[in-house]
Amino acid sequence: MKNYSRLLEPVKFPNGATANNRMMMAAMNDFGANLDGSISDDQVNYLSQRSQVAGMIVTGYAYVSEVGKQSPTQISATENADMGGLRRLARAGKQHGAKVIMQLSHAGHSAVAAQMDGMTPVAASELHVPWLTYDLHELTETEVEEVIADFGQATRRAIEAGFDGIELHACNHDLIQQFFSPSTNFRTDYWGGDFEKRSRFPLAVLDEVIRVVKELDRPDFIIGYRISPEEVHGSEVSFTYQDTLKLIAAIADRDVDYLNISLAGTPYHYDSVPRGFTHGTHATVAAAKIDHKIPIFTGNFVTNADEALDAVKYSDGVYLGRAALMEPEFAKKIADGNANDIVETMSLDRMRVVDFPKGLIATYQDPSGMGGHEVFPGFTANEKPGYFYEYLASRPDGNAENSQKYLKLVQGLSESIK
Repeated sequence: MKNYSRLLEPVKFPNGATANNRMMMAAMNDFGANLDGSISDDQVNYLSQRSQVAGMIVTGYAYVSEVGKQSPTQISATENADMGGLRRLARAGKQHGAKVIMQLSHAGHSAVAAQMDGMTPVAASELHVPWLTYDLHELTETEVEEVIADFGQATRRAIEAGFDGIELHACNHDLIQQFFSPSTNFRTDYWGGDFEKRSRFPLAVLDEVIRVVKELDRPDFIIGYRISPEEVHGSEVSFTYQDTLKLIAAIADRDVDYLNISLAGTPYHYDSVPRGFTHGTHATVAAAKIDHKIPIFTGNFVTNADEALDAVKYSDGVYLGRAALMEPEFAKKIADGNANDIVETMSLDRMRVVDFPKGLIATYQDPSGMGGHEVFPGFTANEKPGYFYEYLASRPDGNAENSQKYLKLVQGLSESIK
């Protein structure tokens, strides 16, 4: 039998908190929230089912400002957040000792759900590109400060709801990355310009989170930072991994407990060599850059125990995406000596057995939704394009006109990240 003991080793964070193994359930939109952002029973059941999937569980991204909402079924961490529901969600994930982390997000120019609800999405800079079919509002300096404060207040709500930490979603084209990228930040004030100025917003958000945690006297509260390694659109390079490493060094100099490198998409693998480098992986290069100050998590294309074990040769921990969806007892089965029983396929019946929220099932059945690009082994989307949006319209809190509008907006945004 293969020795999986390294996977089961605890991870100790700089603040003294400890996760009981090296596995993390990555943040994934579960498409389960009510349309007002409140927590549904589906979401509580989904997280309860996965309470033994890993030593750390990161929730789907929660929006910190109403105008930063990207998905109609996204969790709210705003002033209107359902604190009772958030407490239920935290308890569901923590019942077997996992650390439960709330991921905090602001979609910026990609806030299609906010636009659908009648708001004008905000951005670091006004953009005029074919794939944006709606107007944007460039944040004023005062409004930038307000968004930073929103991240701090969302952190306070996460603490009050009983979460063990937060993770900043500073990747995958969200607002924090939009400020860092010269392709989306054309500002000439304090918040834009050269590398140092474009780094100010990401670091200011982080500093505000740290301030709130200290103010509430929670030294054991975990602060994580999820970052994209680079931004490349075809032949256009917005920023490189060398640029990101400089930002990572500044992040690691603060009171941050872990770094999560978002290797999303087919070009990346947990052991891939970063673009522009001749050796090393994203994790090993970053660890060397910051002298191993904080734990680093990577993943992508990990579906079984052997791949997870291989991944932690390069990083302190491995995050699980589709693996955590297919196998809710991923870590438990490894700990129990049943690694060979980990399920690596998916079916519509299994989605129901492992408590997928109804919205998550609907989007995987939709070839124009998750079913079109996040394919499970053994699973094929079996409904017509637009099925997920029909599902949204059919909900008791749904709206047919808004659902069609959302479909068109998402189709436009999909062109932007090809």
